[in-house]
Amino acid sequence: MSALAPRVAYFPDSFHEINGVAHTSRQFEAFTRRRSLPFLCVRAGNRKPRLLVEGQLQTLELRRGFLSFYLDKGLTFDPGFIRHLPLIVRTLKEFRPDIIHITGPSENGMLGAALANHLHLPLAASWHTNVHEYAARRSDRLLRYFQNGHDAAQAIERLALFASRLMLAHNRVLYPYHKWLLRTVAEVPDRPDDFVDLVRALAIERTPAAAEAVVMSLLLFREWPQAPAGWSTQFMLDSEWNWLDGEPPIDDL
Repeated sequence: MSALAPRVAYFPDSFHEINGVAHTSRQFEAFTRRRSLPFLCVRAGNRKPRLLVEGQLQTLELRRGFLSFYLDKGLTFDPGFIRHLPLIVRTLKEFRPDIIHITGPSENGMLGAALANHLHLPLAASWHTNVHEYAARRSDRLLRYFQNGHDAAQAIERLALFASRLMLAHNRVLYPYHKWLLRTVAEVPDRPDDFVDLVRALAIERTPAAAEAVVMSLLLFREWPQAPAGWSTQFMLDSEWNWLDGEPPIDDL
């Protein structure tokens, strides 16, 4: 590995789209360009030429084909992306990376993971979704037909967030960077065995039964301290009257 800076080959899920991964990926590239760091970005795109070299920065854009289909708005998957494998391997060997970094299980990410294993290189994988916000967004379509659909989606988001934060507080672990919330909860020593699975199920299923399962897991785990004024008064103090003392709302802590 380079003594000054590692040579990073980066395989993002998206780059040109409008989402968090794409924005972060563009910032990565801009940072390495400014600092003249050795960086190879392999991504989907329609640019010609496919390989562009700017000093220490190299970018390889590969076209998605007719087999592509949408996984989500702005997120496409091409099962035939493997046809680019010979060019990717050739580019990697010429670049000589110290590490491969992927952002998720897209076709590009899976190729990056497989190549890290094949070339005996370290693999870094980063996650770019907040589980509690994901739960709320996934709920919107289901709940928009109901009168209080927005309120229900917000309730699911807050339940996933604060249930996880309760478990961190019980273990005296600080709230991490939000994208690492569930991973950090999974690592705490004292928690219900199925707690993380239940929160994930809440994010995916968005049902009253999934919400109740999370709540019951918390209530049966231990006897939690009770606010002397009662929960409704405590909510008012934390979230509605907090401005009187200059304290941030509980949601912002």
